[in-house]
Amino acid sequence: MSCILLKQSGNVPPLFRLPDEILEEIVSELDQHRDLVAFALASRICATMVIPHHTQYRILRVRHTFPDMWAHLARRSDLARNIREVHICERSNTWAPDRYPVTLIDKTLDGALENAEESVRIRNICLALSHMHLLHTFTWSWENVRGQAWPTSNPGHEKSILTVISQRPQLRHVALHGKFAMFILGSQRDPESKTYPVWSLANLKSLSLRGEAWASSKNSLHLRHLLANCPDLESLEVPMEFNHLAECRLPNLKKVKLEMQAGVVDIGIDRSRSLFLENHPTIEELFWSPIGAPFIAQDALPNLKSLCTNQRFIAALEDADSGAHSIGLMTPPSTPLTTVIPISDEPIHAPPPIVRHIENLDIYGVARVALLHSKILHPDSLRRLRINSLEDPATLQEIAQTFPNIEWLSLCHPQYYNPDVYDRDAWLDVLPRFRKLEVFRGLGLWRASYNDRQKMHECILDLVEACPRLRVLDRINKYNEADEHNQIVITRNGDLVDYRYQKKPSRNPFDIMNGLFD
Repeated sequence: MSCILLKQSGNVPPLFRLPDEILEEIVSELDQHRDLVAFALASRICATMVIPHHTQYRILRVRHTFPDMWAHLARRSDLARNIREVHICERSNTWAPDRYPVTLIDKTLDGALENAEESVRIRNICLALSHMHLLHTFTWSWENVRGQAWPTSNPGHEKSILTVISQRPQLRHVALHGKFAMFILGSQRDPESKTYPVWSLANLKSLSLRGEAWASSKNSLHLRHLLANCPDLESLEVPMEFNHLAECRLPNLKKVKLEMQAGVVDIGIDRSRSLFLENHPTIEELFWSPIGAPFIAQDALPNLKSLCTNQRFIAALEDADSGAHSIGLMTPPSTPLTTVIPISDEPIHAPPPIVRHIENLDIYGVARVALLHSKILHPDSLRRLRINSLEDPATLQEIAQTFPNIEWLSLCHPQYYNPDVYDRDAWLDVLPRFRKLEVFRGLGLWRASYNDRQKMHECILDLVEACPRLRVLDRINKYNEADEHNQIVITRNGDLVDYRYQKKPSRNPFDIMNGLFD
């Protein structure tokens, strides 16, 4: 029954006696899907109002061309205006479910053949995006696509779409992953950064740029111009090769990811990256592996809580003597410096490194001593730990004792999958030592069970008894390889214990750890 008929029945709450235009504005203020569902469950008239006119028009995530859908959104501005997020992805990107409107698409108007023509489809995309005045998030991922390296067949189409995006007044979060900006003018020919719409973005909270063009030196000044327009930025992912990073000042920055894109950099780049980190003590999450042995101040990153790096960076943070400056520099014999300024024979020591309350940690190639005797880690703070190097059972026991609050553990070195080294009994001895363990990542248990489902079933039953808090394990697919999208979820109801397969959580495109600690 339509809203009109329900109103004519006379038996409606006072709220729905308001004019339709006001009711529509009230419901349009509901951002979250769960709030729309809760509103729909209140009554039949509530459900009629929001399903599907609002429930299908908040988040748009597509992996296909869908010309009929874009034609529908271009034609129905009253529906498109309520969309808050748009995610355009390559077909292989399955880290989150597809979401797009279906019910109200007109097969005759929207499904017309001319809408499938590429220039018409792009025009409809631009028109649909122009209706989305409440759009706050836009992501476009086009990585490793066979047969079409660039996100659009015509560079002008890419520019047209991004021009509309740059004009959205509420836009706060942008991610562009892939071969974007491949045919644009460098800063020498475009010194004011006017010819590409991305450079005009402003007031962003999150920015993620991944691809060769963002790493190009000719675009470095453009990128600096973009960051200068976003002083309130909180999350940033840019290529490690970005030359002018050290010049940027972002006082609210909390998340940083610096990853190599082009593959050719000067080893001296580590110092400028370290300087950027020193200038941003607000950083809480960092994804960066330096090329060489960087120098960084001992009091840098005092608020760090999540870290993915290599052993070189940890050594730089812990080496307190690396910051000491020598006063006894060589001077010509004729310089009477020593007669004016007495020089102490006692060495000058740098202050000890500060202890950071890091909760999530992934250090590639970390050695046993470096982890167990780290001077920068607070043992009680560590909650999630990923170990990439091989450690024997005795070392894992020491780790469990040193870091008593570990809840999430990933052991992904291939040697952990050798049943001759780590058999079923070894796992059942090591894992219960992590007394607060809730999530265990890795295929060690499966390999110890020789990928046999029945043996793994028995192993899980023994493990849940020994680890009373355990709730998630990895699983294998039909090819006996790691299942990237599903996991084993353990449920407890009193003395009853059960487990089932369940999809892994959807990945946030602005998670700089890329789901590493999920």
